[in-house]
Amino acid sequence: MTTPVRWPVLDDDTLRRFVIQTFGHARRTQDSPIAPDVWIALIRRAERVAKARHADKSLPDDKVDILITPWRGASPGEIASYLREAPRDRHDIHVEMVALNSGFVVAAVDLGTVIQLVIPMTDWWQGLSERFWTNLTDYKSYSDLEKSGDPLSRILSKCRNDGIQYFRLAAVAGFAQALKGANAADARKLIGIIRKFAALSRHGGASEFENLGQDRFDFASVKEPMAEDLMSLIWPFEYAFAAPLSGRAQLRDDRDFESLSPSSESLSRKVKKVLREPQVYAVNLNRPAAPMLFDSRRTVKADAAQRLFEIDTSAMTYAVIDGGIDALHPAFLNWNDPDLEKGIADAKAKDAVEEFIPTIDQTCGPSEKYERLKRSRIIKTYDFTRLRVIQNAAYMPNNPNLPPDILAILNNPAFADNIDHLRKRGDFARDLDWAIIEPLIEIPHDTAEAYKVPLSSHGTHVAGILAARLEKPEDIRTPLIGMCPDLRILDLRVFDDEGRSEEFTILSAVEFVGWLNRNRDYPVVHGANLSLALRHYVDSYACGRTPICEACNRLADSGTVVVVAAGNTGFDSEAKQQSMGRGYRQITITDPGNADGVITVGSTHRRDPHAYGVSYFSSRGPTGDGRRKPDLVAPGEKITSSVPGGKTESMDGTSMAAPHVSGAAVLLMARNPELIGRPARIKEILMRTATDLGRERDFQGAGLVDVLRALQSI
Repeated sequence: MTTPVRWPVLDDDTLRRFVIQTFGHARRTQDSPIAPDVWIALIRRAERVAKARHADKSLPDDKVDILITPWRGASPGEIASYLREAPRDRHDIHVEMVALNSGFVVAAVDLGTVIQLVIPMTDWWQGLSERFWTNLTDYKSYSDLEKSGDPLSRILSKCRNDGIQYFRLAAVAGFAQALKGANAADARKLIGIIRKFAALSRHGGASEFENLGQDRFDFASVKEPMAEDLMSLIWPFEYAFAAPLSGRAQLRDDRDFESLSPSSESLSRKVKKVLREPQVYAVNLNRPAAPMLFDSRRTVKADAAQRLFEIDTSAMTYAVIDGGIDALHPAFLNWNDPDLEKGIADAKAKDAVEEFIPTIDQTCGPSEKYERLKRSRIIKTYDFTRLRVIQNAAYMPNNPNLPPDILAILNNPAFADNIDHLRKRGDFARDLDWAIIEPLIEIPHDTAEAYKVPLSSHGTHVAGILAARLEKPEDIRTPLIGMCPDLRILDLRVFDDEGRSEEFTILSAVEFVGWLNRNRDYPVVHGANLSLALRHYVDSYACGRTPICEACNRLADSGTVVVVAAGNTGFDSEAKQQSMGRGYRQITITDPGNADGVITVGSTHRRDPHAYGVSYFSSRGPTGDGRRKPDLVAPGEKITSSVPGGKTESMDGTSMAAPHVSGAAVLLMARNPELIGRPARIKEILMRTATDLGRERDFQGAGLVDVLRALQSI
């Protein structure tokens, strides 16, 4: 009886070394437009497919979510249209959930799509010499390279830089392609080959084989990859292309192309003709995001500032980009409205007549719900988690898997023109028009049935710190008063009911604020609070230059205050609490806190900041490229604030610290309207007037925000 072949192990260290340091030299900035994190994800998906086939199980989804940055001047609409149209008559590539905003395209794609559609659209690919074998390498063909039997060090010495980068990309993509269709024995051989390449990074790279003598290099420990090894990885990439761009890579004559369809044979040349200019600048993973409250008001002296200056913020509007705010919460009612209490009492009486019985999920009847929404300071609610689904539903309205809320939008006669315009703009490769999208992603407040209370409490808690006003809460003895108790709030939801989000959704919300403020002289939104975090992938982005950081910088440059949480990664949660300090981390600021133009906020104690200093969990600077962050600290420990259902709750985190600073910015603008549209000046004032807690600058920033001193300084 034969023993079944076990599937080989591909460890993370080997994979990362192979992808990031393919020929032994690290590349922390991108040489090619496809970021390492994309290749690592695609290889892991390919491995899952192959392992499932090996175990005779159903094949898993092999697509990854990518974020495409267009080349400067290129149209996101053209890229999105091309990705939607290209796979229609193809069975070997798969693209789903294509969507766009003003600056990016997002799509769920498989390996074939990246190789056959995305790579040819890049500036890097289009810029490669058409005379590859003459200009970029001394070899005359792949056959010449393979027959040479040369070691990798000699191969690289015969190539110019673009040729080396092409071979590097081809080897990584080819490995993914080969692994996807491999059996266990083939997978073992492939992994053995990439281990040779991965080992180079531990010994200084392929050039060391020529430059170091026997006494300085242990050749027995690392076997140098040869031409045969390199070609074993490159061939699958070339055959995945089916027909490379003219003159770029010659295919072996002994391969049979009879089975290839004409469309796949001509695809690369077709792309070359269609794209008059390079379209894609960079391709990265669509990064997942995570969400990161009242003694604290006194700590930042907001109470004293209100008593002294009597600042009215009712004309100000602030965006909370988070998981959603419960607009029904009494803390957000407009208590300055003289008819408020009577209106709600009448609504309750009407619900009682109709025998409404409160439940855990529905605490108020439809009449009271409508009355609360009408009188709430949460003036509008937008759900950006719908954006991708709606854009795709416009092209596939008969999709049986559409969620009920999306079907309701598609079947609503009031939105028929919007859906039709959205579809037509896609057909003509036009960019996104927020005027068309806005009503489709809005959760209306004018009908009780349509409004949905968020399941997550995070956004309601953050908004309460910023703008709550409730003199007699049901579950605590003291009044619940936020930084700006008469402020109007815009609820921009970027997390779904399970607390999931990703970079594209957050980018879209940030862009939407910019669109609302398109008339800089008359801003609709005066600032935005982002109490959320995305991890900085150092292999794919320069610090502070990620899409979300750039988007936040643009929003700040356009005149909108942007306040973000520093992150809660100051201590390793997996480390033992009594680990002699080893669990503490350095340089832990998360995105978008790495952006220059934002105000990045760390956490301190809610009542005794001088005694306790910076919270142990609060992320610390400097940034990865040496800039000083955080900018300020504010109370973020055991902060009591509003949560859905009319209740209150205590939470910790830099998420709770950020809205204190947002409130300080609002008070400055409300008291001094000339500061509206000048976020850099507001940041400078808050940092200059902050209270020094006597801690390291990379821990506390400029210090604890001091609202009273900031107001008195101007």
